[in-house]
This record gives sequence, C-alpha cells and structure tokens, in this order.
Amino acid sequence: MSDDHRFDQTAVKQYAAIYKAPKITARRKATMDVLDLKAGEHVLDIGFGPGYFSSELAEIVGPQGK
Repeated sequence: MSDDHRFDQTAVKQYAAIYKAPKITARRKATMDVLDLKAGEHVLDIGFGPGYFSSELAEIVGPQGK
C-alpha cells in the first residue's frame, strides 16, 4: 500500500463524480430528509468526506447556524 495521500485535481474530479452519482445523491437526500435542518440550527459533520456535504449543510443552517 502506498503512503502517498495527495489530494490532487484527479482526486477532486473523482470525488465530484462520485458525489453526483444517483445512489449517492439519493442517500444524501434521505439523510437531509431525516435531519430536517432549519435555518439557525447547529449540526456536526464528522467524517463525511471532502466537505461537499458540509457545504450543503452550511447553506441550510445559514449564517445564524453552526
């Protein structure tokens, strides 16, 4: 196993493609439905990947949320 853990443009493109895959999109929607977040709420994202999901969560809770 390689110790090379670089996150380069190739990795970015791979993650982005996976994130847009139908099964992943459906899973993310199901998670959002269960969370039922509202503006101003606090949410903690632990280990969800490179930050795409965190970005979506931040948009939902807005500047008053965390």
